[in-house]
Amino acid sequence: MCLERLTQLKCGHFELHQADHCPSKLLKLCPEYRFVVTKVEKWRSCAECKLVRGATMGFASPGLTKL
Repeated sequence: MCLERLTQLKCGHFELHQADHCPSKLLKLCPEYRFVVTKVEKWRSCAECKLVRGATMGFASPGLTKL
């Protein structure tokens, strides 16, 4: 089984945790390839979402929301 292990963040985005590569070297083209959420982080957001949230709340420059 070819797996890409992901962490689901509070903001709804995913973070790559670890990759198990396909032994046939097909990687994501392999018919057995799957994305598997191995961990859910209910308190962490990705850096981009943190910047956008900070800008909308006045903690950061509004120009950062255009990332």
